[in-house]
Amino acid sequence: MSVFSTAEESIKADITKRKKLQEELSSSTQTPEAKALSEEFNRIREELTKLKEENDSAFAKRGELRSQREELQKQRDRAYESKKAVQDEYYKQLKAHREWSDQNKKVPLPIHLTLVIPGNCQD
Repeated sequence: MSVFSTAEESIKADITKRKKLQEELSSSTQTPEAKALSEEFNRIREELTKLKEENDSAFAKRGELRSQREELQKQRDRAYESKKAVQDEYYKQLKAHREWSDQNKKVPLPIHLTLVIPGNCQD
């Protein structure tokens, strides 16, 4: 039985040591310096929490802005394709007009059409 009583005494001694340490720690946290440090720690923790919330909201907005940018890029691309189609059609018709014009310039005038200038008649 002495083994049990020794173990019990050892446990009681350990408990008393722990209580003393806990009292010392709690008394050391009640000092003005400890209170000031604790308040500063809490203030900094609140500030970090606010910064984290701002970061999270900015991250969420980033995704929203990215999708908005992609939609605007698609609109820009569609407008560019539309403009390109109009330009292609314009240049196609301009080329056809030039070819038609060049072809009409090469057509000889009939011989029976002569240019009569008034005042040059020799009658």
